[in-house]
Amino acid sequence: LAEEGAPDMATFTAGLKGGALADVIEQQEEEEEDVVEEEGSGLQTAPKMLPVVLSWGHGGLDVSVTGSFHDWERTVPLRRIGPEQSVMVYLEPGTHEYRFLVDGEWKHDPTKPTVTTSTGDVHNVIEVTQKMIDDWNNGRVLDLRPRIGKGCGGEGEDADPSIPPRSLFACGGGEYGRLGGGTDKSCPIPALVQYLERHIVKAVATGGSHSLALTDKGEVYAWGSNSYGQLSNPESGNHMRPWLVEDLLGRPVVQIDCGFHSSAAVTGRGELFVWGWD
Repeated sequence: LAEEGAPDMATFTAGLKGGALADVIEQQEEEEEDVVEEEGSGLQTAPKMLPVVLSWGHGGLDVSVTGSFHDWERTVPLRRIGPEQSVMVYLEPGTHEYRFLVDGEWKHDPTKPTVTTSTGDVHNVIEVTQKMIDDWNNGRVLDLRPRIGKGCGGEGEDADPSIPPRSLFACGGGEYGRLGGGTDKSCPIPALVQYLERHIVKAVATGGSHSLALTDKGEVYAWGSNSYGQLSNPESGNHMRPWLVEDLLGRPVVQIDCGFHSSAAVTGRGELFVWGWD
C-alpha cells in the first residue's frame, strides 16, 4: 500500500497513532522527509505533514504518480494490491495536484476530484489543511470524524463527539467494501470506521479483499468480500459494513489473522478457528 516498509493492504490504525501506520510514518520521517532548522535554536526538526494514500484502480501494469508535491520532477511507483495500486506520500498544507503515469501514458483518475490546467491537461487534486495535520500529529480524532461520509463516500451522520477516541480508522483501496465505511470507494485520508465507533478495537487483520477487527470484549467483526466465506456471513458477495461473526459468540477471542481469502481466530481457551478458502 505504501512505499517500502509499509503494510500490504489498506492501512488501518486504532486511535490514529498506533499500529503499522505509525511504523511507516516513523521510518519515512527518518529516511525521506526534508528537514528545516528552527530559527535561533540550532536544532533540526522535520516539518509536519499528513500521510495520504494515492491509489489507481483503472488497469495498467506499470503505474507511478507525480505531482506538485514533488515539483513535477519525479515519479513514485505504485505497489499493486489486488486490483488496485497505491502509494503513500506526505503532504504539507495546501492544494496539491497530481497525475498518474500508466504504461507510459499520462492519466487522471475520473473518480476523484480534478482540475483543468491552463494548457487543458486534467489533474487530480487534493487539499490538505494545517488543522488536518495538527489533528493527526496530536492524536486528536474528533475533528476528523465529520469528514467521514462526505470526503470518503461513507454513509451515516457525523460522529457523536462524546465517543471515546479509541476507534478504528482506515484508508486506501475501497474495493469490495474492505475499508468498512459502507461503500466501495477508496479513501486517501485515514477515515473513521463509523460502524465500529462504539467499540474499542484491540487488533485488526487484513486479507486480499476482506478485513477483521477484534474488540476488547473478544468479539470479531468482518467486512469486505465474502466470496469464499471468509466473513462467516451466510450471504455471499461483498459486505460494506462490519459484520459480527456470530459463530464465535461465547468464545472470547484473543487473536485474529487473515490469509488472502481466509480468516482465523484464537480464543482465550487456546481454540483455533479458521474459515474461508481451504
